[in-house]
Amino acid sequence: MPLAQPLYSMLDPTASCIRLVTIEPGSWCREIECTLQTTSLHEHEPYEALSYVWGNQTAKTPIKLNGCLLEATTNLISAIRHLRLKLRRRTMWIDAICINQLDPEERTSQVNQMREIYSQAIMTVIWLGDGNLASKIGFEFLRATPVLAEPVENPRGLFSACNDRRREHTQYTTILCGILSDQKMGTFFLCALFTGILFRPWWARVWTLREVAVSKKLIMKCGNDEFSWDRFVEIASMLVLGSDPSASPSPGMRWLESFLSGVEGPLQKVISGPMLSASMSIHPERKPSEI
Repeated sequence: MPLAQPLYSMLDPTASCIRLVTIEPGSWCREIECTLQTTSLHEHEPYEALSYVWGNQTAKTPIKLNGCLLEATTNLISAIRHLRLKLRRRTMWIDAICINQLDPEERTSQVNQMREIYSQAIMTVIWLGDGNLASKIGFEFLRATPVLAEPVENPRGLFSACNDRRREHTQYTTILCGILSDQKMGTFFLCALFTGILFRPWWARVWTLREVAVSKKLIMKCGNDEFSWDRFVEIASMLVLGSDPSASPSPGMRWLESFLSGVEGPLQKVISGPMLSASMSIHPERKPSEI
């Protein structure tokens, strides 16, 4: 079978050309088969974008692409298997496949178009990696948290908006603390949230900021678990901000604040720092819940 190089014809850098990969349907164990097509950012079919880390580049497995072989990292192989649908095709933009990695000029040209690529995708899938027990428990905790009933209109930025939410929706944090009021169970859930979800390589990736900031819609995926990015940001922000500072803290909130004191810095760094403020500056017309 031929190697991957014949897959890639030269892209016209003046025509905003990109490639999209279509993942053919199949069961989990079936060989991965994909097709590659060239299109333009000015006119293209709907597609999703993948935000992920390449992982160990010394451990690669070939996938079938347009009848040729292309080597992909173990993490990307797992992502494709989890994203592949059983009965219909799924069209995506995945950098390791859609960019000719052997062509430095093309890589530079495509990187310069990544803002448009991610902003025009109908959705960006954040692939955190394979699931484990900790991540499953962490996602169960996220799904168990309450939803704010009212949207917040505030163009100043996520955290100022969440300060408003904190004052206007103290009941939210009261309920959240209720879930975490038992110190043993609360520690169990929060440790799972951090070790299973937040302490993964994706959060330290340089391109994360740009990809998240310009995307229209995002979901987080870890193994078979999925969760809305909007809801995740809301929950994480409330954990960082805590309850109404003018109110007397409950025992649940006191221990929660004590627990978070050791991890609040990393949490703010990966969730609430430049990533989200940049998202609001790039999309000032979007409500914080739309980040």
